[in-house]
Amino acid sequence: MFGYAGERSDELRGMVAARIAARVKWPFLTTLDMSMIHNQVQLSGVVRDRTGTSKKDAENDVRSWMIGQGLAVSGNATALQRWNDDGGAAPGQRV
Repeated sequence: MFGYAGERSDELRGMVAARIAARVKWPFLTTLDMSMIHNQVQLSGVVRDRTGTSKKDAENDVRSWMIGQGLAVSGNATALQRWNDDGGAAPGQRV
């Protein structure tokens, strides 16, 4: 969710900005977490596990954050949204 090889430099800058914003929102996210989170579902799971909130509350929190970051705007999919849509697969490895 927060970046992978093969992105254009402008998209990569957006991913880095999203990574920083995520760590501001959820300071408990580690560098390892950031490298292992590939989609919105996984981010919601980490938020749920670390905060002890319900699955629905964690999903709503992540969804709201993504919308606020411009990552879930339909019709204008960012690199992060495209990655989320394909399940976090690397380019050419659609799941």
